Amino acid sequence: RESATSQLLFANYLVGGERHKLLLTTGLTHFLQMSKNSYPSGTVSSLDSQVEWNAGIGYQFELSKAFFRLTGYCIGLPDPTGWFPKYIPWAGISVGLKL
Repeated sequence: RESATSQLLFANYLVGGERHKLLLTTGLTHFLQMSKNSYPSGTVSSLDSQVEWNAGIGYQFELSKAFFRLTGYCIGLPDPTGWFPKYIPWAGISVGLKL
């Protein structure tokens, strides 16, 4: 059996006027991979944890009680194997409510 999880932690900085803002973001992604295999000779368990940096830039449009974000990221991945690159571009769309 094998399972993997990721946890993200971001810090955002907003620059601009009332409704239109530039979003600068940076953060960490924690990757945790767990496996457990049973063999006739015994059970083998492994746990691999890795932390990578992320950064992004985007646009935020604000209404009175809601906001809309469009962000482009550069995400660091765990050590690449094969053809997958170490850093990949990523895009995000967010809609939120102000409390």
